[in-house]
Amino acid sequence: MSLSFSSGRAAFEIRWIVWALLGDNIAHHLEPDGPSGRFTNIHRVSEVLGGSPIALPADALYREATLIHDELLSRPVADLAISATTRAVIHMRWPEVSGPASEVVGPLEIFGSLTSGAKTLGDVFGHAVSALREITAVAAEDGVVEVVDT
Repeated sequence: MSLSFSSGRAAFEIRWIVWALLGDNIAHHLEPDGPSGRFTNIHRVSEVLGGSPIALPADALYREATLIHDELLSRPVADLAISATTRAVIHMRWPEVSGPASEVVGPLEIFGSLTSGAKTLGDVFGHAVSALREITAVAAEDGVVEVVDT
């Protein structure tokens, strides 16, 4: 399962686990007290998983991706966090695995090539954040990015 992002001029696709872990790390490190409103559109992307496509404002997504770039990606990979929800999906256990809402787990073996050799969270998520910044910077005249579950 993956997510596809497209504007009138560019597109990219990302594995769902990368997006889920990115969201987990935003929540854990940048919004530890709950949603702050700084990443509203980034969080909305998860709405498409198993649902309908959505169109999000490119300028807002660009600002949010830039905040992620500036505030999250330089952290060491040892700070990699996972939420109980993502952990439950990976282990195919529902309801969610008991424990904290999220926790720092570092580069676990279950992440395979996603974290192999990574030194920072930028090594894990940098390609996704860069692609999101690029696509939003060149968004079509209508200024939206469509996100689809593929």
